[in-house]
Amino acid sequence: MNIVKPLFLAAALTLTAGSVAEEFVSEAQVIETRAITSTRTIDVLPSACRTGRPESDQLTDVLMWDLTCTGETVVEEVAYRVVYEFEGEQFVTMMNADPGATIPIRVQLR
Repeated sequence: MNIVKPLFLAAALTLTAGSVAEEFVSEAQVIETRAITSTRTIDVLPSACRTGRPESDQLTDVLMWDLTCTGETVVEEVAYRVVYEFEGEQFVTMMNADPGATIPIRVQLR
């Protein structure tokens, strides 16, 4: 598979001598999209943790407070690995949003 970026796909075609390269925008069919995720723990605590330790010293109260006062785990989609097809060839690119069924590409004829 070739690795290229959308809107910068170059299709090499033989043109007659003295001709000018032609460029146009087309659409390519998306074959596969896979989210690339990042998992991290953030220090934002639930509101119950900001009020401080419970008044009761009973073990169950303290344990419940302690268990709820951990950081929050966040899974973020940070990029998308996109496989797309144009004129029978497949290409791979990374995008910052899910592209849907098609992506725009710039084709240069040389």
